[in-house]
Amino acid sequence: MINGRFHLLPQAEKRQGGMSEVRKAVDVLSPEGAYAAVKLLKRRDDEESTRIFLDRETASLRALTHPNIVRMLDSGWDEGLDQYFIVLEWVDRSLKDEMSGGRPLDWPAYFARIGRPLASALAYAHEQRVEHRDIKPGNVLLTSDGTIKLADFGIAKVVETAAAPATDHTVADYGSSLYKPLEKSSVGWVRDVYAYAVLAIQVLSNSKARDYPGLLSALDELEMDTDVRAILKSCIDLEPQKRPANAIVLEHQLLEAERRCGNRDARQRNSVWLKMTKSAAEKLVTVPEGEELSLDQVMARAKSEVTSDISSTVHVDYGWNPVAKEVDTETVRVFGRKLFLRIVGDHSNSDRYVIVSAEERPEEWLAKRRESALKLDPILNWTFYDPGEDPANRGVNVLLASLDKHVEAREEKGREDRRQNLGDLFDGWRHVLEAREEIAANGRQARRLRQDGGHLVHAVLPPGRHRNGGGDGRRVVGRGIPLQSAHRPGCRHRSDRGHRPAPHDSCQDGAAAPRLPAAFPRPQPERHQPAARRAVHGRRPAEQQPSSGQDHRESAGDAGPASSRGHLLGPR
Repeated sequence: MINGRFHLLPQAEKRQGGMSEVRKAVDVLSPEGAYAAVKLLKRRDDEESTRIFLDRETASLRALTHPNIVRMLDSGWDEGLDQYFIVLEWVDRSLKDEMSGGRPLDWPAYFARIGRPLASALAYAHEQRVEHRDIKPGNVLLTSDGTIKLADFGIAKVVETAAAPATDHTVADYGSSLYKPLEKSSVGWVRDVYAYAVLAIQVLSNSKARDYPGLLSALDELEMDTDVRAILKSCIDLEPQKRPANAIVLEHQLLEAERRCGNRDARQRNSVWLKMTKSAAEKLVTVPEGEELSLDQVMARAKSEVTSDISSTVHVDYGWNPVAKEVDTETVRVFGRKLFLRIVGDHSNSDRYVIVSAEERPEEWLAKRRESALKLDPILNWTFYDPGEDPANRGVNVLLASLDKHVEAREEKGREDRRQNLGDLFDGWRHVLEAREEIAANGRQARRLRQDGGHLVHAVLPPGRHRNGGGDGRRVVGRGIPLQSAHRPGCRHRSDRGHRPAPHDSCQDGAAAPRLPAAFPRPQPERHQPAARRAVHGRRPAEQQPSSGQDHRESAGDAGPASSRGHLLGPR
């Protein structure tokens, strides 16, 4: 029993390694009785190396949490066995077992099953400043469901806590020979990059290479995309500086190569068959003065310019019917590098599109349209030659399915935005109604309404500030409704107690007065005040002041035209 938790199975096969022996055990504390791998470090005369192996693997595994890196369960010193131990999750098979009895894979299958998850695990380790330094088939484990698990960080190097150079070389010498680069320099990270490429070549060639020259020969004989071959060849370059700097860079390069390769395969399978009208070609091609071109020459130049412009990534969208104010699915707009194309279905061939308009547009104009259009990677082969019935049909289906999905997502986003805006509006009016209720209670604090970024908000006013005297030049009018009027900073009004405020039209800065929404109850005039004491800041002379009802509406400044209501409801 290891550490009172892991029961070693005496009949289970023992796995021997250079620095350790791996035993299968049962985790007695696990509810399901899960298996565990107990790694017992071998006793050596150089006890310092054993301790470094233990410290490095445990430090590395504690720093790493990744679905493709083996998980550590426990570690320490076992008094009964008088040995250091590390306990890991149990995985039955390794890539070495698969290579001995299986058939070689091609690159797409290898990258999907092994190469991609292994590159992800290595990139994550390098990002955490951990260098594995012993990538080989025996350290790449395969779970029962085929998941890759990178294991054995015994000679890993944690960059921030690396040992002194002498001790470091002592541990590093245990690396597997074929998977170690030939140079003796200590360039960081590229050792793992080198080993990753060697592993891929060996799996793909069924372990054909025995030395470095054999690696180059095996790589040249493999059938794979030229981009992938170039990346693997750079990984095993004799000059470390010419390799990808680390696994993060390597993973990015491999994923980009896969994307380009996938696009090329898709382009071979899916084609958009095009035709161009005479008017579109003549509008696109400018004939130099003094030069005469036949119609065939104009068409050839126009077709060449179009295919060159849309051969890489393009943006596409359905047309728009401004009369019906709806999407026009009969028209497809294509935004290339410089050209704007409008294409429609060909009535004579259902799998062909006709370019009815082609013109060069400014980059600013194209960029604005691209914002709402669908970005389409080069997965379609745009061609003026008949690609065959199947590729043409697949190309049309891919184009239309992608556009339908894009338009549906865009419309759903628009509906969600409208629901959100409506909810904000309802919230604003709910706050207004709550404020009215509290104000009408006559014993509660009033609330001040103000505009904040297009939303109607309110705030509780301190006691004594919500009646006629505000002390800051702001007044409230109305019978039994202590509503504080809103005004712009800088407006100066008379604030003498007992005087009604002047309308905001008379602000010295000339700012228009904000108005309350129409749904808000208009305050009634305070009839108990003598008319002579009302403020006369308005536009009319004192002798032309209106009657009490009209006077109140103007001085309150809240029931003006609809054009003024936007101040409280938000920008018009």
